[in-house]
Amino acid sequence: MVAAFAAWTLLSWVGRFRNIWADATSSGGEKLVNSVPVLVFTVVGAAVAVVVLRTHGADLGRAGRRVVQVAAAWSIGYWLVRWPLIMAHDHPVGFKVVHTVLAAVAWGLAAASWRAVRPDSTDHESHRSGDGRSFVTAASARVRR
Repeated sequence: MVAAFAAWTLLSWVGRFRNIWADATSSGGEKLVNSVPVLVFTVVGAAVAVVVLRTHGADLGRAGRRVVQVAAAWSIGYWLVRWPLIMAHDHPVGFKVVHTVLAAVAWGLAAASWRAVRPDSTDHESHRSGDGRSFVTAASARVRR
């Protein structure tokens, strides 16, 4: 789930740079301001991707879990503010539908990633014991002994 969150974040935001800087109706200052959240999301997505790639299914560790939690909180918080503003503004219906889908997928993946890295999580793919088995599998083996 965490890998999907990283991939979604990167794929849905990196292309925004082109959209922003190709907009002939925006000034240079507006383009810079509009690039700030895109840059933050790109860095956040890259940070989560690095955590995923460095752990190879092993325990993310405290720092890795914190990176995922901060990224998830940023994503959820951003869309909690931005989505109502988009809905209230005079945008075409298609724009609102696309941004509703973007927000919903971001919320879902961020929330699932947050849950997956909680220390008490039972998500088999996100939390591993030191020997590569999931915590649930390792705990079950201890109970059977």
